[in-house]
Amino acid sequence: MVLHDAYADTLVYNLDEGDPDFLDDHVLSLPYRIANRRPRVLVIGVGGGSDVLTAMRYNANHVTGVELDPVTFDLIRDHLSEINRGGGFKRREIELVAAEGRHYVKKSRDRFDVIQITGVDTLAATNSGAYVFAENYLHTVEAFHEYLDHLEPKGILFSANLLTLE
Repeated sequence: MVLHDAYADTLVYNLDEGDPDFLDDHVLSLPYRIANRRPRVLVIGVGGGSDVLTAMRYNANHVTGVELDPVTFDLIRDHLSEINRGGGFKRREIELVAAEGRHYVKKSRDRFDVIQITGVDTLAATNSGAYVFAENYLHTVEAFHEYLDHLEPKGILFSANLLTLE
């Protein structure tokens, strides 16, 4: 587990301890049950990587993971990579980017089959004020228009409480 501001947590899974079949029953698997086979995926808010792991479990062709917090980014990419089957987040199908999610989408020319935004609304901002505006910036009407503009036809925008088909 990684704690932000000693308050908000994100889980990091040790894949060397077995098959992550528990992800099959997790809400994160929902978009992959209806998405195109071998989808191109954008994960906004990588955290401990459960969204990325779920995408790879469901045979994503490519996953771009965007993480705002540079400390979490370094932990997942470098320091904790040994617990993910020999550096799972360094696989060629996975591209990790340290950036603010909406800004990344706005600059990108890529289109995705699945855009997944789960777990980015932390309560850490309540304690410290850090990232409070970044989280709100991800959830504006304008932001959702930008996400929808970056979906392939029949693409899926999946958020903690939102499932939208274009």
